[in-house]
Amino acid sequence: MNNKAIYQSQLIRKNRTYQFEVAKTKNQDLYFKITETKNGKFKNSPFSVYVFEEDINAFVFQMQNDLQQLSKYKTKGN
Repeated sequence: MNNKAIYQSQLIRKNRTYQFEVAKTKNQDLYFKITETKNGKFKNSPFSVYVFEEDINAFVFQMQNDLQQLSKYKTKGN
């Protein structure tokens, strides 16, 4: 995908790196991309999820709901 990055950040953890990017396609469509790359001995190909502008509000709403559910089941100490 030809893109023009507007914003980029990353989160480096012990076993994975997450990269976040807001960009525009060559047609100027805005999207949010999350890429996961495994670190260490058993590296895999990066895996990306693209969320386009028309879906971002529903995506964020669903993610917030799912994170609330996750917090209900989270074990102590994590």
